[in-house]
Amino acid sequence: MTTREPQSSGAKPQETGRGPDLRAWYMFFVKWTWKKTLAVCVVFLVLAVLPLFLLSNPMMDYYQRRIDRDPDRPSSCWLQLKTADVCSATMRPERAAEYYRRFLMRYRQDVRRPYALLRYGMSLEEAGRNADAIIVYEQILIEYPDREERDRAAAGIDRIKYVKN
Repeated sequence: MTTREPQSSGAKPQETGRGPDLRAWYMFFVKWTWKKTLAVCVVFLVLAVLPLFLLSNPMMDYYQRRIDRDPDRPSSCWLQLKTADVCSATMRPERAAEYYRRFLMRYRQDVRRPYALLRYGMSLEEAGRNADAIIVYEQILIEYPDREERDRAAAGIDRIKYVKN
């Protein structure tokens, strides 16, 4: 006499509370193929190497040449400010200061000018050019007395005069 398995009534099995089913992950790693290796390499290149390449100094020089070729395009204005922001965020204050200066000289009527002027002063300060930074901060106080950048510029002047000297 053989024993029969109970027939399934279509109901889901009860969860045991152990978390997700790990069989799919197990099968993924057990049946490793060259395609999976290639996929992992491509993901690594896209997520790790490509951003480093796109933010490198040679690429920043390429972006600047592109801006210089046609500075009147709206994308050039945006790119000039973004390259300055990226250089500032990646601890290259001298390069950031140069790019902010170019933005300020080229796009005098842009609505982001107060922001760029403040970031220009901050980049000069980070680069150790405190006298130039104070001049820029004072320019913000004169040109934009009613903007929020004014408070940060005043704080920058105080920081340079009383903390750094």
